[in-house]
Amino acid sequence: MILSATIVHAQEQTTITPLPTLLTYKTYGYVNGVRLDSIDAQYATFSWKNSNTLSFDFGQFVPSKKLMAVTDNKTVPLYFQTQDDMLVLNFLYYNGWELDQANAIAPNASNYVLKKRNK
Repeated sequence: MILSATIVHAQEQTTITPLPTLLTYKTYGYVNGVRLDSIDAQYATFSWKNSNTLSFDFGQFVPSKKLMAVTDNKTVPLYFQTQDDMLVLNFLYYNGWELDQANAIAPNASNYVLKKRNK
């Protein structure tokens, strides 16, 4: 399930564009309009971006890193409530990818290599 929220400041009447919030890993994700389980690649990596959003790299050429963002089907970046790697790994597994390797690159930081799984 995805929830979205709009924040309105009463004094200024400022509205912030809502981000779909990922509440369950059973949500389809997209990169540049392509559903993750439809991507024609064997390996990929993910990394955290600002504001608890993900970047998904499968070797694609993009003119802007913004096009690597994991989004909903309307190209709005998915917002993860926490930077919880297990939630992301379950989300990516649901979307057709599985963990191939994990490497610690710094204290509290890891690099994950994903492999497209056979359905």
